[in-house]
Amino acid sequence: MCRRASLWFVLLLFGSTLSAPAQSVWTAPPRHATQLSVEWLKPVFEDGTDVSLLTSTLVVSAQAALSERLMLVGELPVSHVRLSAPSVRDDAPSSTSVGNPALGLKLRSTEGSFFMEMGARPPITEGPGVLSSAIGSLSDLNRFSAYTVNQVPVHLLGNYHYTPGSSPVTARLRAGPEIFLPAADNASATMILTYGVQGWYTEADGWLSAGVGLTGRWEVVQEARFRESSLHHLSATVQGTFGRVRPGLVVRLPLEANYREVFHAVIGLTMTVSLTEDPL
Repeated sequence: MCRRASLWFVLLLFGSTLSAPAQSVWTAPPRHATQLSVEWLKPVFEDGTDVSLLTSTLVVSAQAALSERLMLVGELPVSHVRLSAPSVRDDAPSSTSVGNPALGLKLRSTEGSFFMEMGARPPITEGPGVLSSAIGSLSDLNRFSAYTVNQVPVHLLGNYHYTPGSSPVTARLRAGPEIFLPAADNASATMILTYGVQGWYTEADGWLSAGVGLTGRWEVVQEARFRESSLHHLSATVQGTFGRVRPGLVVRLPLEANYREVFHAVIGLTMTVSLTEDPL
């Protein structure tokens, strides 16, 4: 029960935040191309005897290149939890929650190294299961608030993708505000700062990519100290390319102690299919 108590604590810590941008930042280095992605993320608990193997989150996302500078992006998350020994606080031994879909745009500069992400999540989810929505939110901090209710999230994030000449190593910086507006009388407005840094290595022929980086979220409007109002995780991923199909593996480690008490790691499988021959 300690793990569930910690999960409730983390939910309360960030319970008022929302707005996670569409599209995972961990399926591959940034690509201006039309593609479809599926991600399956499985939390690894310290004591998983009462948690089914099927407890996980699934995210289907897509992006479409509308021009050389503009892309339309969107996603739909679904999370499932199944407990073999539910507590009295659980409504049922299993639950499945469909998160709020995300819809947005990516606009890149003429040279291609800088691009903006903008969009929102319509709050269509009503009363998601607490545990299933927590699994979906905490498995990827970039989608932390995909299961929020009664609030309309909007985001505006800046990205810089540094590609030094012909080097196989690239870097990505990502940061910006995420603001959510009340959609019900009992909701309030809040702003957080989301940020991250990544490093990528890609083989010369493009058949293999590997990345490592940090993702964080900070509720800046709170009076609490930074360490008390922020969450972070480290991620590492490797991805192969076989024609238009790119399967991958991702491993994610939470940094905060209360975050780690929920689960020690997240292991995920990704699959991306390019729908165009070459990126623009």
